[in-house]
Amino acid sequence: MKVLQVMGSMNLGGAETYIMNIFRNIDRTKTQFDFAVYGDEKQYFEDEITRLGGSVIRLPDISMKNTVKVYSAFRKIIKNGNYDVVHAHTNYNEAIPLLAAKKENVPVRVAHSHNTRNKNKLSAIEKMYMAAARKIIVKTATKLMGCSKQAMIDFYGSQQKSRFVFAPDAIDISLFMKSKNENHLVLKNEFHISHNYKVIGHVGNFGDQKNHEYLINVFTEMLKLTPKLALVLIGTGSEKKIQEIKELVHKNKIDRNVYFLGRRSDIPQLMHCMDLFIFPSLYEGFGIVLLEAQAAGLRSLVSENIQPEVDVGMGMIEFLELRCGAEVWAKKAFELLNCPRVNNDTICAKFSESPYMIENAAKDLVQIYKNEKVGSRN
Repeated sequence: MKVLQVMGSMNLGGAETYIMNIFRNIDRTKTQFDFAVYGDEKQYFEDEITRLGGSVIRLPDISMKNTVKVYSAFRKIIKNGNYDVVHAHTNYNEAIPLLAAKKENVPVRVAHSHNTRNKNKLSAIEKMYMAAARKIIVKTATKLMGCSKQAMIDFYGSQQKSRFVFAPDAIDISLFMKSKNENHLVLKNEFHISHNYKVIGHVGNFGDQKNHEYLINVFTEMLKLTPKLALVLIGTGSEKKIQEIKELVHKNKIDRNVYFLGRRSDIPQLMHCMDLFIFPSLYEGFGIVLLEAQAAGLRSLVSENIQPEVDVGMGMIEFLELRCGAEVWAKKAFELLNCPRVNNDTICAKFSESPYMIENAAKDLVQIYKNEKVGSRN
């Protein structure tokens, strides 16, 4: 079975992490993944994709001006690749590859919602594009998939509920569970953080969605309760946003306590060096990094915008409304800092009861693909 995964890119991100977790755990002698991405730059996961037997296929950067060009490119790629499945992960831009897949008689056409609605104001043109794209998506897709109930409602509309297919984000928990030889001082030693400091962590690309400004203000309030704290920010993203956050850090006079780590490949190890994870997002389809935090035994303080499905039931996620303000968040965070980590036995037991074990998620997704009479192109 040949599957074309349509991604914006294959750099570090929630959707990209999800599909790579799946790719690593399918039977690749029976199912082949190729990845269509936009732009010419080399992708973070590209070497691994090649090593696992997949291909990265580059498309022109997408915009409203060149939709016809991109649509034609998709038709050519799909025709030449003879794909059984086209699985699109690019929000409202999914309309283009799904329409191309239908025209090329691909039997399985999967739309996938990885996020909830962006609550920022949209222009009239953006609203028109989204409305038109949604109509195309629900007409051309054979499966309407999503990482949470709210992500699917926001993307496809509640009238499509009967067609929803829940596809939970999933992880390999063995990568994140504490080992006997785990060095909890790796992070502190690398960045010369005092060994008696507590470490607050955040993983996420810099942009409006992750609400870094709020996080900085919460951490500033925490420092009023105790100066023995460090905040580590892992992720890349908008250079403009990174600079804005650095300026806010400087304005709040907390430069010595905040560390910008950029892109890291050792997040499982770094999570074991953290004492609390804070995630005040403005909107989230799911939040796969919170699964990773739970697998690492790390407690999290999150906004009300995080979907409830992410909680595997170990009492490790504390929800708090953003309107409570930075001072209230800081006091709650300080309380959580004194709670013990969860042990490996509890983590294994709870994850095994959940749909978030990667082995199960990979099998389920392949079965979803097969349910549509793969190979029939009539």
